[in-house]
Amino acid sequence: MLARFSLYSALKNQKFYDQFFILALVEKGLSFTEIGWLVALREATIVVMEVPSGAIADVTGRRRVLLLAVAAYMASFACLGFGHSLGSIAAGMALIGFGDSFRSGAHKAMIYRWLQIQDRTDQRTRTYSITRSWGKIGSAGCVLIASAIVWATSSYASTFAWTLVPYVFLFLLLASYPRQLESSSARDGSARSPGAVGSHLRKSIAMVARAGGARRLVLESALFEGVARASRDYLQPLLAVTAATGAVAYLQGSQTIPSADGRISITIGATYFVLFLLAAAATRLSSPLAGRLGERRASGLFWIALAPVAAAVLSGDMLRVAAIGAVGLVVLHALFDAWRPIMLGRLDEHVPEEMGAAVLSVESLVRRLATAAVAPVLGWSIDRLSGEELRLWPISIALGAACLLAIPIRGRATTPDVNDPASD
Repeated sequence: MLARFSLYSALKNQKFYDQFFILALVEKGLSFTEIGWLVALREATIVVMEVPSGAIADVTGRRRVLLLAVAAYMASFACLGFGHSLGSIAAGMALIGFGDSFRSGAHKAMIYRWLQIQDRTDQRTRTYSITRSWGKIGSAGCVLIASAIVWATSSYASTFAWTLVPYVFLFLLLASYPRQLESSSARDGSARSPGAVGSHLRKSIAMVARAGGARRLVLESALFEGVARASRDYLQPLLAVTAATGAVAYLQGSQTIPSADGRISITIGATYFVLFLLAAAATRLSSPLAGRLGERRASGLFWIALAPVAAAVLSGDMLRVAAIGAVGLVVLHALFDAWRPIMLGRLDEHVPEEMGAAVLSVESLVRRLATAAVAPVLGWSIDRLSGEELRLWPISIALGAACLLAIPIRGRATTPDVNDPASD
């Protein structure tokens, strides 16, 4: 099963369009305003469906929900790959949001269920770090394949249709998962009505709201990942500034599509290939780190590590050396990927098995809301400060503010950390 979980992580990240998403939509003739509304549509779909999808997964079956999510993804790739009207592209974006919302939490809950069956719950962080690292290795390979597709077809939009191929294999893989990985309610089939789903949803939300440990962890996760997600993608314009001729004007609003000689695809492909390999290594390190220090102490180190990241971004901005800021954002990517397995391991200690997918969906929703709150403010600040050169020092301010807000949220441990040697 560990091999299957790892293969799932690698296959789900074979979204060949991911690093060329904006370029692909521009190629289809969309304006940046239309692209902005399409992204908003995707995020709105996720927000609406995120928490109900987790409850549906727990009650009706996590494997069924994952298969439905993959089917929605495949339909979205068909709409985006072969459709040219705004309506068909909007349908594709909504389907991606549907797939994202139904996928989040369900597979992690199945992994933790398998660990319970195997009596290996003490290996939560190690197991998830392994599967997540294979996901990053898959992402590294995906970037190379996607760059080759763009080079061979001279089309960014072709990556949408090609993404259908790995997702067919992903669907078959999920269909092979054993039934015992379902939650207890889904296995006995005793309660699959809408009323049962609603009741389960209310209990899951109430559990997160009332349980001090779970509530603190959800807020801590939202703060760290909300700021990290909103900040880290500014690596792309920094790469464009340092490596792609004329890309500054493009990123500041020009409607001109970059030249077709493949310079941008090669730059993005090479950089993100190295980045994903670094993320895979960082993810693997999270398990020994948590084993040595305990999960709570290990997560505290990541907050401390945000300080040099903020300093690197600020230094690069002040010295007008984009490469320094780029290094800081590369480190932020790595920290994010190493942080996630440790955080999920901590959260699982506070969550009943039968509520696993629903609570993880609540956590995912809160993270997305935090990102949605930070990203516009951060983008507006950078927009207002940037002229001919990007000014990214607001990222340093956001990272510093997150560290300060984390102090009262982390507080003291609400329950002893069973993996922390200091708690013995």
